[in-house]
Amino acid sequence: MKKDNSEANFKTLFTLILLIVLLVVGTGACTSQLGSKALPDSWSEDVNLTNNTGSSKYPSAAIGEGVIHLVWQDNRNGEYEIYYKGSMDNGGTWAQQRLTYSGNSVYPSVAVNGSNVHVVWQDDRDGCNCIYYMRSTDYGEKWGDGKKLYSSYQSSEHPRIAVNGSNLYVVWQEYIYYDFYNVYFVFSCNYFLFYIVIYFHTFTTQKI
Repeated sequence: MKKDNSEANFKTLFTLILLIVLLVVGTGACTSQLGSKALPDSWSEDVNLTNNTGSSKYPSAAIGEGVIHLVWQDNRNGEYEIYYKGSMDNGGTWAQQRLTYSGNSVYPSVAVNGSNVHVVWQDDRDGCNCIYYMRSTDYGEKWGDGKKLYSSYQSSEHPRIAVNGSNLYVVWQEYIYYDFYNVYFVFSCNYFLFYIVIYFHTFTTQKI
């Protein structure tokens, strides 16, 4: 005996509708749980620090003597530049400054020792990617001029800075050819008045 086509079509349609309803309800419940998930008691609520029309990317933060220091790249004025915010009250209020005006400054990294705030970044103001350094001696209130730490005919990218006492350490990836990079390192105990660059022949395709 053949089943009635209308009955078979109805069962198929009912099954599809049931699946859609279950999918929508399940997705809504999952979204609700994710959206309402509370942070641990030891964490504050998140705060938008860069509510502007541009894109704010690659933040780096450091804390020294109770002051929070934050740097990031931002293209609110068309090109990416490095911006800084500092807070002396655990993030309650922030003071902001623009650190660069070169036209394309990216991938900042910040470190702190005492009242000294140190920032490095990748900069192509001269037509190729170079590593630059800038320092504040008064907790980020005023900043010195940017200093070029390294340049080559290749491309110096993605710097990172660390501090130990008065010693500063910077590493970055150096483009060699095709998709090969080496890791470069520089150390200074006098705020980069004098320093030596050391490089490691890693010959890897992995970027920092």
